[in-house]
Amino acid sequence: MVALGLMSANNRVTGQVPDDLNSVKSSPPYISDDWRPLTSSESGAQAQGANPDNLPPSILIRDVVINNTNANLTNTDLAGDTETSIAINPANPNEIVILAFSGGWGANAPQWHSTDGGLTWTKQFTIPRPPPGTAGGPNDQAPDFGRGNRLSATFLINNVDVVTGTTTNPALSAAWNWFLVGPNTQLTNAAAGVGNSDQPWLLVNRDTTTAANDNVYVAYDDFGGGPDMRVAVSYNANPPNFTVNVQSGTSTNNINPGHRLAKDTRTGFMYSLWQRCVANCGSDVFRTIEYRLNRSTDAGATWPQNGGAGVVVATANSTQPRAKFGTVNALLGGVLHAAVDATTGDVYYVYGNRDGGTGVNRLSLQRLQDNGAGVLVNVGPASFVTDNIHQAAIPSVAVASDGTVGVFYYTFDGFSSDSFPIFSAHVAFSRDQGATFKDSNIYTFLSVVKDDGVAGSRQRVLGDYQQMKTVGRTFYGSFTGNGAGLGRPIANTDPIFFRATVGPVINTSTTTNFGDVCKGDTKSTKLEIFNTGIDDLTITSVARVSGSADIAVGNGPIVPTVVSPDAHVDFDITCSPTTFGTKTAVIRILSNDPDRPQVDVTYTCNTPAPAVGVTGSTDFGNVCGGTQSEKVISVCNFGKCNLNVVSVTSSCPDFTIINNPFPRPVSEDFCVPVTVRFTPTSPGPKTCQLTIITDDPNTPIIVKTLTGGTPAASIDVPFPGGLSFPADVVQSTGACKVSSPFPISNTGICPLVINSITVGGVNASDFSLSGLPSSPIILEQGHIAGEGDLKAVFAATEIDRDRLGNISVTYVSNPVTGGTSTITRDMCGEGVNTGARVLVVNGSGTPYANVESIQLQRINANRNKNAVDTIDNSRDLAPVTVTPSAPCATFTYHKEYGTVSNPIMLLPGSYDVTATVLSASTGKRVKKTVAFDANTCTFNQNIVITIP
Repeated sequence: MVALGLMSANNRVTGQVPDDLNSVKSSPPYISDDWRPLTSSESGAQAQGANPDNLPPSILIRDVVINNTNANLTNTDLAGDTETSIAINPANPNEIVILAFSGGWGANAPQWHSTDGGLTWTKQFTIPRPPPGTAGGPNDQAPDFGRGNRLSATFLINNVDVVTGTTTNPALSAAWNWFLVGPNTQLTNAAAGVGNSDQPWLLVNRDTTTAANDNVYVAYDDFGGGPDMRVAVSYNANPPNFTVNVQSGTSTNNINPGHRLAKDTRTGFMYSLWQRCVANCGSDVFRTIEYRLNRSTDAGATWPQNGGAGVVVATANSTQPRAKFGTVNALLGGVLHAAVDATTGDVYYVYGNRDGGTGVNRLSLQRLQDNGAGVLVNVGPASFVTDNIHQAAIPSVAVASDGTVGVFYYTFDGFSSDSFPIFSAHVAFSRDQGATFKDSNIYTFLSVVKDDGVAGSRQRVLGDYQQMKTVGRTFYGSFTGNGAGLGRPIANTDPIFFRATVGPVINTSTTTNFGDVCKGDTKSTKLEIFNTGIDDLTITSVARVSGSADIAVGNGPIVPTVVSPDAHVDFDITCSPTTFGTKTAVIRILSNDPDRPQVDVTYTCNTPAPAVGVTGSTDFGNVCGGTQSEKVISVCNFGKCNLNVVSVTSSCPDFTIINNPFPRPVSEDFCVPVTVRFTPTSPGPKTCQLTIITDDPNTPIIVKTLTGGTPAASIDVPFPGGLSFPADVVQSTGACKVSSPFPISNTGICPLVINSITVGGVNASDFSLSGLPSSPIILEQGHIAGEGDLKAVFAATEIDRDRLGNISVTYVSNPVTGGTSTITRDMCGEGVNTGARVLVVNGSGTPYANVESIQLQRINANRNKNAVDTIDNSRDLAPVTVTPSAPCATFTYHKEYGTVSNPIMLLPGSYDVTATVLSASTGKRVKKTVAFDANTCTFNQNIVITIP
């Protein structure tokens, strides 16, 4: 039978020979660094350990060596790690400390520290050796958190004495405080048991009188007595200063007392429990154990139950300390533990109880209450926690805030195919004050070693005790187990952490910040609602209770909905912005989680406004009539969300938008080109407004000024005062004519269109144009009609003082409408015969008032005649001033030949003209001769004889 595996044949002692005190002390400890390679049979244990059949998924389990901040520790840590104890910071349950036989004092001893609720751990060598620094150990260890983040821990040193310290930062060795007596750390057992103490057990509890104060209680065994149960108390001191040390009971010399403490956090009452052997005390089959309980209601000053002897909770048979549990663990720490319901004050006492029929060592639980007279009494019969098949031992009991009673324990499950003992760690929960239990096998593993085969062996692979505690509805525990089943590459005993929350426990996982969500879009995020408890979670409502309606609950299960343990349901939370800016909303979850019936999750959604920008020039400059100019401007979105462009319009017809792309959205960091065409409707400068309307809330309307101009035609027609030709010999005399360049030029910046250049006037037939291009004539800027060859020509047909004509230039003066303008220049010319005109002036250029004579002689080239022929000799000539019609100029003469006044035509040849005057300067008669030539078409109209 499995039950027989409890005992090792090598340890069986016949008869009933009582043990001496040293044989039942737990010290010296069994410190083993036993490890081994994985065995073939262990693969099954690994699989079973990783996925225990009865493990609720809501129970978290972690090997602190594997789940460590030092990823290589799983390969290197070989400490035995037995006898684990645990402390949870009530102010921050994510901070957890585990102590075990994980290493001794060098400079510092190790502790296991988690700050994330036990998910990951760090092995920190931060417990300093207490002054003066000569202590050996640490041996048995027990920590507990009080308030103000204060962690206290007690340590068995040198296997015989007890010291206690406190820290507010377990990760920092300098933060530990020890109460010193001179240079030495105060012994917690200084009042009794110095040099002969064992198994200290520490709890922190509120003071019974001053609830704001925390007292540190340390229970230990004084093997100088029966052994005696002692409880030392430090009252609200840091470091702890133990000023009270009182005996709470007495055990017997043939069983380890297994002295433990329990606390009532509601009242500050403390409980001391232990065991006594009352029969069969030398047997290794079973011993008859009396389980006792005492109580102090005055902060440890007195322990008055049953006159100080403590009440007997139960009397039962139990196989301890030998034969060894599972053949590898002598029970030198008892098989008992107690806890108090902080709501009711009920005490739950778990103890070993061997079934007489099967020989199976089971665990029983007894509930106790105060009877109203200050006496602790049992409430109803005890109940069994464990089954009648597997040997069970090393229990720890705790009570959650909702009254759930939890019991941790080990079972011995037989042997593997290669003869290694198989153990399972269990947690059993009761919802009916301990009447019935639902068991969970949280981890099954193989022993690292086998029975050592030594008679009277103190071999303890698991140790003397393990611990489980509660904060609220959550159970936190630690135990010693082989890490191979959880992933270690070797078989080694490690501290194993577990955590379980009873009842439904709501947790959420979601992304609460949607980030940027554009108006008109929808973005979703998952709201995952988890149940990390061990009972069904009922979600009754998931709804927005405040904030922006743009954030809403989308798809999800119909509520109410039930979430089973370690399952989750998902709801879509959506943000569908209708406005710009940041909006928040509170989504409220209502459930049956007794601690958090209402969970509010605040979501944030930001809707960036678009940022419109307009780039590109809107100045078209000068655009010539009849042409067009186009500019491309860009409507850009410099924001993170689409810009909705409602319209782009022009305020006047000169500027038009070609293939207007709007209305339309413009995406992030994108520009849409807009082509604006300038088609002038009239000459001159133009100014219009280009209006851009968008949904940019900061600049919903942008107005750009469109500018451009159409220059009017600019022409330069010469001779604005008229063109006066030199005198021309009439056509009847010869084919004579005179001409003048007529440079018509484009002085504007746009092409000039000349429709016609015509000759007119009274004597139009006397005038003509030469070098005239065909019409229309188009002149670019700065160009001249006919490329400079255009001339006005005068060919007189009659002898006349003023032959009149004009030139008319018709050009497109309005290049937009094609409207024309005409510029006319008058022309005048004198018709003459071949001849000359003589004027006699003094030294200052003033005509003489009287010229005595002007003689004209023709030089005769015929040698048979006189050298000169006198053609004319006129006397007493006054100056004559002639004023012809404009633009012919006024002129003055004394004598002319071949004109209206003297139409006699000179023959071609060379001439001398001699003027005789009385000199204006000397008064003497002076003659002066001037020569000139004449041909058929010559009229010398400016013969000026100057006589000073």
